[in-house]
Amino acid sequence: MRYMVTKEIESETQVVWFLYFQDMVFLTAWVVMTMILQKQVHTSLTFFFWVYSVVMGVILVLPCGRNPKRRNYQSIVLYFMRPKNIYSYAEIRTVHGYGQLQKNMEGKENEESGVE
Repeated sequence: MRYMVTKEIESETQVVWFLYFQDMVFLTAWVVMTMILQKQVHTSLTFFFWVYSVVMGVILVLPCGRNPKRRNYQSIVLYFMRPKNIYSYAEIRTVHGYGQLQKNMEGKENEESGVE
């Protein structure tokens, strides 16, 4: 007896050509937000506001360049939700410059080994 093993458990529901259900929900929310914010835009700039909003909505729905499994809007959300205090750089402070630091390090090595 031969058993079939699924290769992919999670699959996205494709609605139209390249548009998935999750993207449709995001774009619907984006259009609703645009309609709400349209009241704050001057009437002569409304057309440009809609063009900008549509272009930004499409860009945010496209797959991310560095992580093809995520959309651009998902990458942005993950970036802002990441813990800020985990990733930090190591800072080396020198009081008297590099030469003095080198001498201090050599002195500590000599003290530890017992050589004066």
